[in-house]
Amino acid sequence: MDYLSKFINYLRATKNLSDKTLKAYTCDLKQFFNFEKTILSPDICDFIAYLNTNLN
Repeated sequence: MDYLSKFINYLRATKNLSDKTLKAYTCDLKQFFNFEKTILSPDICDFIAYLNTNLN
């Protein structure tokens, strides 16, 4: 089991989040991990700028 699955399972078990919220978290984190692979030093601010550019 990968870190993302463990984290989502943790949230499901401890935070009582809805399935839609967990699905959104999974999607967002997968996007970040894919973005992170394309740059040398990942930065959450760069990722937010990337999302802003690509989602608008």
